[in-house]
Amino acid sequence: MLFSLPIYLYYSLETQSNVPTYEIEALYDLYNATAGDTWQWTAGLGSPWIFSSDCNPCIENWQGVNCTTNSSYLHISSLTLDSMNLNGTLPNTIGSLRYMVFFSSADNKIHGTIPESIGNWTLLEHFTISTNTISGTIPLAFTKLTQLQLLELQYNKLTGTISSDFQFLRYLSDLDLQHNALYGTLPDELGKITSLYAFAVNNNYFEGTLPYSYGNLTYLRYFYCDNNMFTGSIPSSYAKLTGLVSFSFYYNELTGQLPDIFSNMVLLTQFLVNGNYLTGTLPDSLGALPALNELFIDQNYFNGSIPSSWGTLTTLSYFY
Repeated sequence: MLFSLPIYLYYSLETQSNVPTYEIEALYDLYNATAGDTWQWTAGLGSPWIFSSDCNPCIENWQGVNCTTNSSYLHISSLTLDSMNLNGTLPNTIGSLRYMVFFSSADNKIHGTIPESIGNWTLLEHFTISTNTISGTIPLAFTKLTQLQLLELQYNKLTGTISSDFQFLRYLSDLDLQHNALYGTLPDELGKITSLYAFAVNNNYFEGTLPYSYGNLTYLRYFYCDNNMFTGSIPSSYAKLTGLVSFSFYYNELTGQLPDIFSNMVLLTQFLVNGNYLTGTLPDSLGALPALNELFIDQNYFNGSIPSSWGTLTTLSYFY
């Protein structure tokens, strides 16, 4: 027995604070599938994982593990395993952690696919597995996690398209898919996720036109679509994105004239559309932006002169 406790206290833990066996088995499988014997532990952040017949990750304060109480049991509700040298694949059995609210395993060496069994994590709010070498497609299981608020899959090797079923994630605020090998068009239906605060699909292989419906994302602050193959013009509906801080669409194949829609984007600090096929004259409304710091419009086909209104851009530090 791991604990030296009075009999009455040990009985209390046994009857009210047990972690279900299947949850400990899921942690055991994760540990073994990612070379747990080479994980890097950080002093002061909890105890290394030691498995035994009567181990209790919650009571023993295992590093990266947080728990919640339900009925007479403790349940694993959070795993924070960033930069711990996890090296391997995610086992299907992690789907047994049905009380998971927070999962983060960024900056490791995880490869293979994300198990569809995470669809069992119906309470999940935060999922991060950025900066690994995850491959395969984005699991449709994510579209069933209706409490999800943050999904960060950036800097991996994911392929395939974005499902239109993401529209059902009405609490999603951060969708980061940058630096993968995703392709196809952006689903119009994502314009229904009005909770979106940050949307990043840059450095992929997306094509087609920019969805007009994304003008409905009025809570959006960060909009990154650079380094893809988007065509067509910038939709006039984006005039409604008055809370934008960053608008990054450089190195695509956008055409047409820049719409004169920016005068109400008073928080905008970064406007990057360089490296496209944009034409026509430059809009006066960009000169009305009190916070603009970076303005990149080079490598296009604009004509005419720079609007005199741009002379009031006193916060501008970078202009190309």
